[in-house]
Amino acid sequence: MQLSVLRVFSNLCVLVCALGLTTIVYTTYGRPVALILTMFLFGLWTGYVARTKGRNTVVWFLLGFFTGIIGLILVSVNQRSGEYDD
Repeated sequence: MQLSVLRVFSNLCVLVCALGLTTIVYTTYGRPVALILTMFLFGLWTGYVARTKGRNTVVWFLLGFFTGIIGLILVSVNQRSGEYDD
């Protein structure tokens, strides 16, 4: 349980840093570059979570890239069959 709280907190910290970086890029380079950067960051983050869960990183990267936070939520709550918390 304590590890889950730590993981959620670290994910929130990454999200805040990514939003700060996107804001800096937006003010410097404009909206299209900031959008691509945000999509790429969500793809990386989703792929990383998928890798830690033993899933296909490329598929989840693409899902996170195109769906953003929805893909991240899906990979975070999705469990393999037979993988249940006791």
